[in-house]
Amino acid sequence: MNEESRGSLYLLTGLVIGIALGLIYAWLINPLDYQNTSPRSLASEYKDRQRVLIALAYAADENLERARARLELLEDPDVYTILADQAQRALTDGSPPQEARALGLLSAALRGGAGPVILPTVPTFTPSPSPSPTPEPTLEASPAPPTEAVETPFPASTEAAVETDMPPAATEDAAAVENNPAPTSSSPYILDAREQICDTPLPRPIVEIQVLNAAGEPQPAVEVVITWDGGEEHFYTGLKPELGLGYADFTLQEGETYKLRLVGGAQIITGLTAVQCAELNGEPYWGAWRLTFVQP
Repeated sequence: MNEESRGSLYLLTGLVIGIALGLIYAWLINPLDYQNTSPRSLASEYKDRQRVLIALAYAADENLERARARLELLEDPDVYTILADQAQRALTDGSPPQEARALGLLSAALRGGAGPVILPTVPTFTPSPSPSPTPEPTLEASPAPPTEAVETPFPASTEAAVETDMPPAATEDAAAVENNPAPTSSSPYILDAREQICDTPLPRPIVEIQVLNAAGEPQPAVEVVITWDGGEEHFYTGLKPELGLGYADFTLQEGETYKLRLVGGAQIITGLTAVQCAELNGEPYWGAWRLTFVQP
């Protein structure tokens, strides 16, 4: 081996030994210890987890300013859109539904949602089948406020609400609405309009849901359940804030028939199928169902 080859070998050997010693020192002897780093330096999966914790805290205390201050530490460019996208992902990746609901609620609030919003999960209760006519048990058994809270906010008869407020378009459609004969909880919303929309060609058939309160303001974080033969899906309003805080949609499959309801309600919308429209020249394209729910 000549002198030049030996020198190159020594140089390569020294380089390998130096790199190995450097890695051993950096990883084992004196590893880098991160302390007091900024949340914006977190990896994307840890930022996602941080947003979930912030959203759950907001759902518990409704302190929007505190939630906004915590989110600002992540330095996201478009925070409410990022929250809405993460809520959509949470609905499809098997995350707990309360996380998706909290993310959607916080996104809607940051975009300018109306003040306090009732969370979509309405607690169920079993009312007394027939209160005793005798005044003594009524006065002693339970205090007056709980009875008023149960009886006054909603119509006394769910069937009456469905029949009175059903629009003509819905009654013309066969089996448009079903009633639960013995509801265990009352929905704060009733169906106000059911329309087939063919004004704009869509890439796929969908059902659009709009939820409004009694003042006509869109309501986010309302849970919607849609079922079909062999399947069921849950989603929430407000997860696409660019289309409205009370808006949600779902893609329909051709050949399937769907039923839809708001969580906690006895009113079931049936007969939802893929809407097919046609151009003037007969060329078909996909349309949509539009369902509008309002507070009476």
